[in-house]
Amino acid sequence: MESAIWNGFVMGLGLSFSFGPVFFMLIQTSIDKGWKESLIFDAGVLLSDFIIIAVAMLMIFSMGVNINFENPTIQLWSTIIGVAILIIFGLILLLNPRKDTIPSEVPDLKTVVKLNHSGLFFKGLGINFLNPSVFLIWFGAVPAVAGGFKGDMQLILAFFSSTLISYFLIDLGKIYMARKLKRFLTPKALVRFHQISGIIFLGIASWILYRFFTT
Repeated sequence: MESAIWNGFVMGLGLSFSFGPVFFMLIQTSIDKGWKESLIFDAGVLLSDFIIIAVAMLMIFSMGVNINFENPTIQLWSTIIGVAILIIFGLILLLNPRKDTIPSEVPDLKTVVKLNHSGLFFKGLGINFLNPSVFLIWFGAVPAVAGGFKGDMQLILAFFSSTLISYFLIDLGKIYMARKLKRFLTPKALVRFHQISGIIFLGIASWILYRFFTT
C-alpha cells in the first residue's frame, strides 16, 4: 500500500512539471482574479481528471467484458500497453520538450478576467478535458497500474488517489507562488521542467514493469 501511495505521489509530481494550457490558465487566474478563483478553476481541472480516470477504469473492468486480472496473459498485455503509452509520452517530454512560454492551445488569457465562478470552473473542466495528452496519460496509466497491481482495486485506487491529491497540493503551491513563477518561466526553464517530467514518467513506467515481474 505504501508503495502505491508513494508512486502515485511521484506520478502527480510528474504531471505538475508538464506545463500545458492548464498551468498557464491557473497562473493567470491567480494573478488576475485571486487564489479563490484559481481554486475554482483547478476544481474543474481535477474533476475532469477524475472523470477520465473513472471512464478508463470502467472501460477496462466492465465494458461488457469482465477482465480477469488473475490471468497472466491479461496482466502482461495490459501492463505492456499501458507502460508503452507512458514511455512514449515520457520520451516526447524528454527529447522534444516545449520551449514556448505560452502554448498555442491556451485560450486568450485576457478572457479570464471576464469569467465568473461557474465560468472558471467549466473553463478548467473544458480545457483539461479537451487536451488529448490528458487522455493519453490516463488511458496509459490505468491499464499499466491495473496490470502491475494484478487488478487489486484497493492498490489501484490508492495509487490514483495519491496522484490526484499530490497534483492538487502542488497546484496550491503554484497558486501561492503565481507571480514569482511567471517571471521564472523562461524557455530554458520550461525545457528543463519538461525533461524532468519526462524522466519521472519513464521512472513510473520502469517501476510498474519492475513490480510486475518481481511480485
